[in-house]
Amino acid sequence: MKSISIAWSLFLVAALAVSGCSTGGPMVEEIDDADAGMELPMTDEPTRFRVNITNVSTAHSFLSSGIINTPVGNTMPGPLFPGGSYETLFAAAPGDHLSLASMMIQSNDLFFSMNQWGVPLFNEDGTPRSTDLTGELNLYDAGTEANQELGTGSHQAPRQSGADDGPIDDNDLVRLATIAEFSNLPAVSAMISARIEYEGAGLFRLTVSNVSNPGTLRHSAGSSAVPVGPVAWVVHRQGANPVYALGEAERGEGLQSLAEDGNPASLAGTFASETGVTSPISPGAYAVHSEAGAIFNTGNADRGAGLELQAEAGNPSELVQSLTGRADVTNAGVFNTVIDGDEPGPAFPGQSYEFEIEASPGDRLSFATMYIQSNDLFVSFGDAGLELFNRETPIDGDVSGQLQLLDAGTEVNEIPGAGPFQAPRQQEADGGVAELGVVRMVDDEFENPLPWEIVRVTVTPL
Repeated sequence: MKSISIAWSLFLVAALAVSGCSTGGPMVEEIDDADAGMELPMTDEPTRFRVNITNVSTAHSFLSSGIINTPVGNTMPGPLFPGGSYETLFAAAPGDHLSLASMMIQSNDLFFSMNQWGVPLFNEDGTPRSTDLTGELNLYDAGTEANQELGTGSHQAPRQSGADDGPIDDNDLVRLATIAEFSNLPAVSAMISARIEYEGAGLFRLTVSNVSNPGTLRHSAGSSAVPVGPVAWVVHRQGANPVYALGEAERGEGLQSLAEDGNPASLAGTFASETGVTSPISPGAYAVHSEAGAIFNTGNADRGAGLELQAEAGNPSELVQSLTGRADVTNAGVFNTVIDGDEPGPAFPGQSYEFEIEASPGDRLSFATMYIQSNDLFVSFGDAGLELFNRETPIDGDVSGQLQLLDAGTEVNEIPGAGPFQAPRQQEADGGVAELGVVRMVDDEFENPLPWEIVRVTVTPL
């Protein structure tokens, strides 16, 4: 994250305060290497387990991306003609930039875009922008096909016999299209306009319009309007240049097809392969217990015993306190520092928490960790918890298939990774809209990962 919110900082302090809190029993002696793999005799002593919780989610380059190819009011994809517009909604978070690309169809390989770094979607103070972007658009030469007079060339999309049928450009570098090279080049603002409007809850509306007319492009055969090709767009962090690099050759990621033939599919596919929500998981609380429902009961409201703070802020302090000392709980504690970490904090993709517990036949394990790019989603086993023994035999291995992605029902959900009331972005704890719902498997309208796509849990008897 580029910055950490006030609430997130408060969480880290609280997590540090409960570091090491546990009611677990005494440590057992380590097994000698010579005894490794030997069957241990049955005793009345509890079994000690090591529990590993790993963030297995993917780190993505882009939060959102896509294609706009159907003009407003039309039912079929196609280019924009004078007076036509494309529109789409997209999610973004403070620090994000927008880049797009669209073909100037009366050309061989010219495309509209903003500077290679994109345009910021938020002001320096974190407030979202609603503004006309037309002045930030330029016309670029992709450097992939030799240029002809604009509006007349036989290898330009309206007149070519097939895709990519023109000779290659002697200058293969992406560059600004200039009057020096195109004597009849219209102003960008005479051909295209673009605008963003903030819709709230991390959602923006992008509108791209064709503002040309039949006299805009003057050429040796007369004059014509300038059709605008379908748009590939991507939301990315500051410093990325996902569409092109000025002064470098086209990367072979789809820009050529867009700039020569108006086809955004390949470029958008490149974006899509790197698009998604990158989410850490939070420190959490765990319990070894004998009865179901140690942390929550599915279909019931949160009990007010710490699950809300865990699910909304990733802070396990209240939850572990409520679990400690209960008659049905034999072990309770927190996991809050990743392996090889120096201090409490979230686990990013590839990082793991680990802790040890003691349990006897009939015992179950429950835990909760926040899916941080959400309002109140958490990963856990079902309310019954994980059975740690198969009859008298301790379980051993990957138990991720029993995980669930749950909604605490305490705060209204927003777009994952973009909601302003989600922990990385909210200005104060519990700042979202109260839901007054029940604990349940997530069932909102947003695209959420499967729980085992976020977390892998392995349980190993020692």
